[in-house]
Amino acid sequence: MVDRQPVDREVTAGDEAAWRDQTIEVVEMSEEPVVQKRARVVEEVRVGKEATERTETVRDNLRHTEVKTEQLGTTAKGMTGAGTDYTSDYQRDFQTRYGASGGDYGTYAPAYEYGSTVAADPRYQGKSWTDVEPTLRADYGRRYPESSWDRMKDAVRYGWDKVTGKR
Repeated sequence: MVDRQPVDREVTAGDEAAWRDQTIEVVEMSEEPVVQKRARVVEEVRVGKEATERTETVRDNLRHTEVKTEQLGTTAKGMTGAGTDYTSDYQRDFQTRYGASGGDYGTYAPAYEYGSTVAADPRYQGKSWTDVEPTLRADYGRRYPESSWDRMKDAVRYGWDKVTGKR
């Protein structure tokens, strides 16, 4: 900061000394503002819930649908439909293949059912197991992500063979 004051006076000995050959150092300084953010808690809000009960009468029309189902029988190609109950055959095969392993039929039942369901699916009819296995493996993995295809493949194949007439 430079402070200037108007003066009108005679030169003094002190003024003459100031004009002698000498170096005067002036240090220039400046200030810069520093801005920063600080997170502060300025308010706390507590929200409560109040439970109430009320009775209300609602008048509206409802729909009711009845569905009749039929079990599928033998088709023209000699294949038995997926509606046929092969549970006793599946349980017998389970006992033969897996019974000694200590597992239970409930673990394998979905694999047997899957095999018979896809064998009756029109997309796969007339195709061999070898042709459809890669597709079934992928589909089985999506449907049953907690199950292993390699462990269940033979049960799926048994269900397939049962419906396609190979067993």
